Amino acid sequence: AITYTDESGVTTTMASSNYIIDTVGGTVAIKELPTFSPRLVNPIEITYSAGYTLLPKAIRQAMLLLIGHWYENREAVVVGAYTLFASVEVSMAVNTLLRQYKARWF
Repeated sequence: AITYTDESGVTTTMASSNYIIDTVGGTVAIKELPTFSPRLVNPIEITYSAGYTLLPKAIRQAMLLLIGHWYENREAVVVGAYTLFASVEVSMAVNTLLRQYKARWF
């Protein structure tokens, strides 16, 4: 929703037909700006919701893999071939699970 405060101090909700939301690019284009006092601080306010209402299972699994790995390996740098290899395996598994949710910004 987009609300704005006009010159008389009244807050109004802008009709959804007056703006275009680009969900891929994450931008909002207002077709016609309302009249408002330039002396007001933040006369236009945009409220939005983002994220998942129910977390996908692949994202939850990636989180659990990372949390478990960080719990077992609490040091910033781990010395030794086996633990380093395990770290690479966890990283590859997490990247594979999360790749499908990655947004591309070109």
